Amino acid sequence: MALSHWRAVAAGLVMAAVLALGKPAMAAETRPQGIGPAPPAPTGIVINLPARTLYWYVDGTLNRSFPVGIGRTTDQTPTGSYKIQNKAVNPWWLPPWGGDIVPPGPSNPLGTRWMAFNYSYGIHGNNVPSSIGGVVSAGCIRMFNADVEWLYDQVRVGTPVNVIYETAQVQTGADGRRYLAVYPDVYGWGSQSAADVLTAAGLAADTVAPDGPGLYRLDAAALVNGQSVPALLHKGRPYVAARALANRLGAEVAWEHETRTVYLDGQPVTTHLKVSTGYVDAEEAAAVLGVEYEWNSETNTVLFSGTPMYVSGHLLIGRGSALEG
Repeated sequence: MALSHWRAVAAGLVMAAVLALGKPAMAAETRPQGIGPAPPAPTGIVINLPARTLYWYVDGTLNRSFPVGIGRTTDQTPTGSYKIQNKAVNPWWLPPWGGDIVPPGPSNPLGTRWMAFNYSYGIHGNNVPSSIGGVVSAGCIRMFNADVEWLYDQVRVGTPVNVIYETAQVQTGADGRRYLAVYPDVYGWGSQSAADVLTAAGLAADTVAPDGPGLYRLDAAALVNGQSVPALLHKGRPYVAARALANRLGAEVAWEHETRTVYLDGQPVTTHLKVSTGYVDAEEAAAVLGVEYEWNSETNTVLFSGTPMYVSGHLLIGRGSALEG
């Protein structure tokens, strides 16, 4: 009976080999819940190979994301647009190089679920949890059994599956904050330029200066004693609109055209000019004006507190020292 059941399932599956050959690569460093690329369809699966992440979208919104193992460099997972072709619970496995059929159980490398998306390629569970996040399979997408069981119940035959290869992406979290996600070029197909990706998203090419895989914030906000002022990121550092900051703190602001530098109370501050607005390095500005500075990484917000102190019209530096000109 078991063999007959296998042959009935196998006729539609033609399962691919998924056993690891060698030590798995390190998992991608960034897989935050609620952040992912734009979906190709209102409901469907996106798999970004360099990120080694599967994204599940429902009605155009990212619902969940999962770490996955992908094809090793000699058996690369193919990119393209596919659909779920068939599904199986507790699948049997036929080694493609020959040998005995492996029934469901702890020795089965397909784990507890199988979802075919491209003939012999599928999304499935696994019996080697340490391989998840690695570049390890014969082309299939491996998931933790608990993850694939959850996903299996959401997915229907015909669900879109989009397999992409993007080493840099602008991603938006559920809270609306944007990030540049940078991933390793695991197959050596070439990395996207972070500057090109940012420009395509309508952001300044020098918003951040990525130095390797990771998540880089793209948005910033600033509060001066609880009041909002415009802010942005430049090469990964927060900058605030100089005139708005000065107005909130009662400080003097001046612009030197020749050096394209903002002066706060006579002291030069590292300046970034955007659309005729001078933005100053937030931490430097706080030191010059003698107010407290804090970068809140949870909210991507610069917090200024306190007010500059003046004696006979001269600024007293509350902390730090005056910057050299």
